[in-house]
Amino acid sequence: MRKLKVFFLISFLLLLPSCTILNKTVRYSNVDNYHSLPTNGEFYDDSIKKIDLRWAKGDINIVSTKEYSSITLFEKTNGSFSTKYLTHVWHDNDYLRVRFCKSGVSFPNRYSKSLSLFIPENMLLDELEIDCEACNVTINDVNFFSININNMSGNYQIVDTFTERFVYQGKSGNLSYKIGHETKYIKVNQMSGNTILSLPKNALGFTMYYANTTGKLNSDYECEISQNKYIYQDPAYYVINFKAASGSLTLANYESEIEPIIGKNVEDTTEDVSIEPSSVTDESSKENKSVSETTSEESTGDEDSTEDISEQTSEKFPVDYSVEIVSDSGSWGPLN
Repeated sequence: MRKLKVFFLISFLLLLPSCTILNKTVRYSNVDNYHSLPTNGEFYDDSIKKIDLRWAKGDINIVSTKEYSSITLFEKTNGSFSTKYLTHVWHDNDYLRVRFCKSGVSFPNRYSKSLSLFIPENMLLDELEIDCEACNVTINDVNFFSININNMSGNYQIVDTFTERFVYQGKSGNLSYKIGHETKYIKVNQMSGNTILSLPKNALGFTMYYANTTGKLNSDYECEISQNKYIYQDPAYYVINFKAASGSLTLANYESEIEPIIGKNVEDTTEDVSIEPSSVTDESSKENKSVSETTSEESTGDEDSTEDISEQTSEKFPVDYSVEIVSDSGSWGPLN
């Protein structure tokens, strides 16, 4: 009898993690300010300058559009959901806050959904913040002064996107980022997962601070190397900070023939959309409310560093070079 009780106790303990995996509980503050996203979507006026997106699982597609004159948000589901399982949003003055579902709700694993955010072509916004747990994300041809991403797992593909400052922090999953001329500061901190940073063929140069414990570095550029600093031609054109525990980094120009690391691409639903989104008319959502949500901040560091790098000794960094580099210091450049 005693052995039987022990058996059931052990079985129960083993099942607990499974229960946690099967259903995802989402929690956030200021719950009363949020409303569920209408099934036919919703559009927002041009007062929005910042978008804060917190998502648990599923595909996310953020693209520019000529079809809508306003920022438009909608989701696709694999069935008829109760409103508590739908995306919840809060239009808070110039902030659009997007959450996976109603706070405190346990989202069943048997349900799935995807999110599409359409931004009018040539519209320039201040900030995009994304915090995802298990998502494949595509960002295509949109304009933000700053993009800040926190990725638990899942893959990111970013192309033809204007931003001056790009910060990515990931625990697992791959990143492919096609960098534009406007981007001046790129910071990537990977626990694991591969990264491809593609620069324009006529990029004038960059300074990269690089630290990778076990991963490999591949490059199309001949760099001058001084410890963990890599300099290609004009050192002030791009500033790149890259730090990883494992996973490779590839620096490529746009014309490089490299195998994609993203795997599954998020389906482009632009052509399939035939919705009449609901307009946000709730005046209460535009009132000035205090926000107590906890957000993680990335330190920008000294982006205007004037450190003299012309006098340092260096060695050539050959084309298509691949080497394991072991970081011997927690410091990986002045911008971390």
